[in-house]
Amino acid sequence: MTSMACTREFAAAQSAALPALAELVGTEAALRESEALNRSIVEASSDGIKLIDLDGSVAFINPSGCKALGISAPCDVVGRKWVDTWPLTTKRMALCALQQAMSGQVAQFTAERVAMDGSAKWWDIVLSPVLGANGKPVRLVCISRDVTQQRRTDQQVRWNATHDPLTGLPNRRLFNARLGEAVLAAEASGGRVGLLHLDVDHFKNINDALGHDAGDALLTIFAERLTRVVRSGDTIARLGGDEFALVLPGLQADQEISEIVQSILLRMREPFVYADRVLDCRASIGASIYPAHGRSPDELLKNADIALYSAKAAGRGGLMVFQPEMRAEVQRRSAMIARARDAVQDGRIVPYYQPKIDFRSGCVAGFEALLRWRDPNGRLRKPAALAAAFEDFEVALSISQRMLTQAVDDAARWLDQGLAFGHVAINAAAAEFRQDNFAERVLESLSAARLPTRRFQVEVTETVFLGRGSEHVERALHLLSREGVTIALDDFGTGYASLRHLKQFPVDVIKIDQSFVRDLHNGPGDAAIIDAVLKLGKSLGISTVAEGIETKEQAAHLAEAGCNYAQGFLYSKAVAAERVPALVREFAVRARPVIGLKDDDLAMRYS
Repeated sequence: MTSMACTREFAAAQSAALPALAELVGTEAALRESEALNRSIVEASSDGIKLIDLDGSVAFINPSGCKALGISAPCDVVGRKWVDTWPLTTKRMALCALQQAMSGQVAQFTAERVAMDGSAKWWDIVLSPVLGANGKPVRLVCISRDVTQQRRTDQQVRWNATHDPLTGLPNRRLFNARLGEAVLAAEASGGRVGLLHLDVDHFKNINDALGHDAGDALLTIFAERLTRVVRSGDTIARLGGDEFALVLPGLQADQEISEIVQSILLRMREPFVYADRVLDCRASIGASIYPAHGRSPDELLKNADIALYSAKAAGRGGLMVFQPEMRAEVQRRSAMIARARDAVQDGRIVPYYQPKIDFRSGCVAGFEALLRWRDPNGRLRKPAALAAAFEDFEVALSISQRMLTQAVDDAARWLDQGLAFGHVAINAAAAEFRQDNFAERVLESLSAARLPTRRFQVEVTETVFLGRGSEHVERALHLLSREGVTIALDDFGTGYASLRHLKQFPVDVIKIDQSFVRDLHNGPGDAAIIDAVLKLGKSLGISTVAEGIETKEQAAHLAEAGCNYAQGFLYSKAVAAERVPALVREFAVRARPVIGLKDDDLAMRYS
């Protein structure tokens, strides 16, 4: 072949190869471009990305990966075993994931890592194999995603679902779970579990008087004090409101509960000051013990609640351990409440009226409306059979409203009849002041019946000044007094701080408790007390009524000592409303002055 022919053949071959060469050059350029794009993506990714060789060492790490580990440059970790970058607590999990990825599978786990700067974060880790032409892994890709915030959010959601936000204590849901776990463990080991049910004494009183901020502060302090006195394995929970519970697993002996409770009560006696006021932080506690008082969590809690009820009924501030007879007492009191509720709904609550007699004239000065009720068979019953109902706010309020309405209506009817009945008095219990509208309800009833306020009297005991709703008492009594309603302080001398109450509240009448009258002639003490009260009333311009007079000797002594009014069985038992007119006329006919009469004259008068 000639040289010219060779030249032409080479030129033809070169011309034919140019497209292929151009394609190769283009492919290499595209590959470089793709490589640059991928590197840019890897470099810019917020996830930590690493390449791991088959010997388990790190071959590459992106900037986010360096940041996650708290290192300044890739050289600090490249060449190191990837498993060794994890703490001991996580290394086994990381090794299992590495082996799974080496076998050609995708491995995933979530773990916490403390970086070199001391910050702790949670990471979702995904290990994926990079497969070669033979379908076997040639390298691994590790992608680490920061899920710390998500983890914290999830933890917060779970915490909120099982904890009380105010005190930070477990809530009822977590309490039930812990109690169930403790019972199962005790059942398996033959051990004991103690359960305490606590109720903050007079909490509603504090809440109503000082506001919910004070109540919240009290609950927080209460929770903190409980936390300090219980054992490390015990569970303290806030069940709601002012109710708390303690699960005490692993009790060695029943008396351990008493020791723990004594520590609680001692800590609760420490003063708690809020807004410059010292508040009571005490609690009533009911206890039950597995297995003696129940073999299920529900039974234990029910019996601890019964014991708590008994502790409050016994005077609060102490411990009651469940006894089977307590259940019968709770059932009895529950039956009282149900009985009272039915009596109110069926209109079987009725006032009976006991007269107060003027010692000077012998005439009726007024009547006290005393609660009576009829059972379903129509028999008249005294209020003792409904005693527990007055501890239930709604039922007590319904009873008092019924008494108020009927007493006002009866008095208005007597007034229309021209009867000189004096006044009608009703007893106001502590429950009636809790809603801070007692005075308004009384005045509205009087206005609706067109009964003059001077014909009406409200009797309160000193316990009203100390119970729930006490912060509303002063306003209510002052309003009633300004409108002309007479205020009587009942059972005088049986409470405490009586003289302060006479100064603070608008008291028009003092009623001497029948316990002093009953023992009037059994020793000098009661006579001296009565004489002192009568002198006190006279010096303050306050009228006096002696309750429970049953003998002529008692009446004679009180009359001579200057008592203004008498009340008791010597004169009359409480009578139905329809008997009042005849009783008033009877005393008017028999009326004679009694001051200065000798004993035989008294005997003639009351014969």
